[in-house]
Amino acid sequence: MKANLPKKFRGGGQSNPREALHQAQVMQKKMEELISELSNKEYVVSSGGGMIKVTLTGDIKVKSIEIDPEVVNKDDISMLEDIVVAGVNEAISVARSEKDKALEELSGSADISGMLGML
Repeated sequence: MKANLPKKFRGGGQSNPREALHQAQVMQKKMEELISELSNKEYVVSSGGGMIKVTLTGDIKVKSIEIDPEVVNKDDISMLEDIVVAGVNEAISVARSEKDKALEELSGSADISGMLGML
């Protein structure tokens, strides 16, 4: 009776479980290497026309913020705060975008949603 069922109802998954396990292990190793590589990168982004330079690590931590002394005006602290926030947010966006792109390239069309918890 099982043979008369359409293929989608016959459990037509991976024909070789060992090969599927091996492929998953290879993907996991590549992912761990990629995450390590991305975590060691640094992203440098300028904001406010170059008045602020933010350096962010690949694991999304601010490493440094450089402020052009000419932008420091005790009467306009809010402008300085705004461009610092803009610079940090832009650096985070750049780092996340590169990480997303790299993971997409690694995974291709594979569903890696269960592995993304490692990030």
